[in-house]
Amino acid sequence: MSETIFLTMEAATLYQTAAVQQWIVSSIDADDDCLNLLYQAWYLDDGVLAGSKSSLLRALTIIENIGPSLGIFINLSKCEVFCGSDTTMFPDSMKAFHTPNLDILGAPIGDYIHCAKFIASKRVEALKLLSRLQDVAVIDPQVAFTLLRVCGSFCRLAHIARSTPPSLSSDPLQIFDMAVKECFATCSALDLTEHAWQQAQLGLRSGGLGLRSLALHACDAYIASISSSGFADVDNQHLKHAVSTFNGLVSTQDTILIGSTVDSPIPQKALSFKIDTEQFRALLDSSSPANKGRLLSASASHASF
Repeated sequence: MSETIFLTMEAATLYQTAAVQQWIVSSIDADDDCLNLLYQAWYLDDGVLAGSKSSLLRALTIIENIGPSLGIFINLSKCEVFCGSDTTMFPDSMKAFHTPNLDILGAPIGDYIHCAKFIASKRVEALKLLSRLQDVAVIDPQVAFTLLRVCGSFCRLAHIARSTPPSLSSDPLQIFDMAVKECFATCSALDLTEHAWQQAQLGLRSGGLGLRSLALHACDAYIASISSSGFADVDNQHLKHAVSTFNGLVSTQDTILIGSTVDSPIPQKALSFKIDTEQFRALLDSSSPANKGRLLSASASHASF
């Protein structure tokens, strides 16, 4: 059996239309030398192809030949080939990776160590922003907090949470959660108790500050993403683990079946609220009478900003 090679492509395009994309796909599918092409998927001018070396080289030639007439020009320096063997037959300007671990479209694919290293590299960039926000807090704490909530916390690594199985991402993401906590404590000049931080991580309508935990919500992010992708499979072990983790975080009435992720897309917002609801209930049960009153007041209708 021949080796399966992955190739990612990036091009500059003058006409980002479905018709142009379909013309490229049809031209490759109709070519006899591309019979060993196992998979191709495109979003505008970004593509991923998988198959034998010969089929990928032929597909590359087709795109280079007919692309310019359609306004598509391949940027070979941003194309990547993932292959466990020799790649000298591909253009020298393409990046070649000889490993079972790879990164595609900003997401790691591989073992736990590889995913942890990839997330760590993204975390370094995100931490630079958190450091700057602490400097901003000296001048205007309110601005610093707003920037932290809107663009410096959950959203910074949300793509990784949605594209990487939680069994591979939760631990590395938890390190970033702790950095967000430290940044918030500095910006607000508060000595946060564990109880206070748990409330801050709730959504606004649950009486929190919207500083959601990436590690906690990695399961619902992944479920929502794979559910909406059209590739959800009841036999997917990563999806099974994510659903099991999610069901352990919500009440019995809010649990989901793995089959429901295949039947129709499940919005991440709906899943996150179910986790928030259970977190809120647990927080309320562990609170003193005074804190219960404050928590209920903060989560009342129209109480959030």
